[in-house]
Amino acid sequence: MFQIIAFIKRYRLIVVFLLLEIFSFTLIVSSNQYAAGWYFNFSSRWSGAIGSISNSITDYLNLKTVNACLSAQNARLMEQSNAASFSNDSVASSFDQQQFHYIPAKVVSNSINKRNNYLLINKGSQANIRKNMGVIGPDGVVGIVIGVSDHFSVVMSLLHKSSNISGKILPDNIIGSVTWDGSDFRKASLSNIPEHYKIHSGEEVVTSGYSLLFPEGINIGIIHGFKLSDDAHLYQIQLDLSTDFQSLKWVYIVDNKLLEEQETLLETSMIDE
Repeated sequence: MFQIIAFIKRYRLIVVFLLLEIFSFTLIVSSNQYAAGWYFNFSSRWSGAIGSISNSITDYLNLKTVNACLSAQNARLMEQSNAASFSNDSVASSFDQQQFHYIPAKVVSNSINKRNNYLLINKGSQANIRKNMGVIGPDGVVGIVIGVSDHFSVVMSLLHKSSNISGKILPDNIIGSVTWDGSDFRKASLSNIPEHYKIHSGEEVVTSGYSLLFPEGINIGIIHGFKLSDDAHLYQIQLDLSTDFQSLKWVYIVDNKLLEEQETLLETSMIDE
């Protein structure tokens, strides 16, 4: 309190001058229509500018929450798609069962320029993440979970020498294997396509559904170019990947609810042989 009084005493002339200026300006604005209009326009512009800046700052600070909400919403929408459901139609019964559940996660770290690339995501065993779960992004296939802790998971990227994803060329459903040769994070290779098939640049390649980790129809890439190999009578096909790994921020872990049943049946069939 004493400091305030001392400040006023020290700068009393300036304070009195400013008060008189404000009073005079108020009289001019209230008694002069032109001055009042100018003041209204001036204050409106500055109020709008300040409000716009304030909203921009608020929106930026809320981006994390907004992105998390959008990712959760996208996961729910994907679960409502036909690719996420298992249909069993017969004369006796007909039902649809939710086969694939999608768990949104944020990318904590990501490499793209190594021969073997990995992602670290912020969901782990406490979010029911397990090894050998498929991972997709907003635009297509990302990789496979290979390590899990309580709160984080490591994903083997599609950009890895051991990555091998079953894909098919649309619209004819020609099955092949998608791999990465380590040269460009924007491109991949599709192999094991015999020469008697007719393929064209621009055709889409998606997951085949043969893998137990990914639902059918998830984007992988677009055919950029192709040629026949010299000896094996197979195509060498180059793809432009659908996923931009350099800007990847959010992913979805694919939980196949029927995986255990499928694996048990396969193991039993192998034993019987």
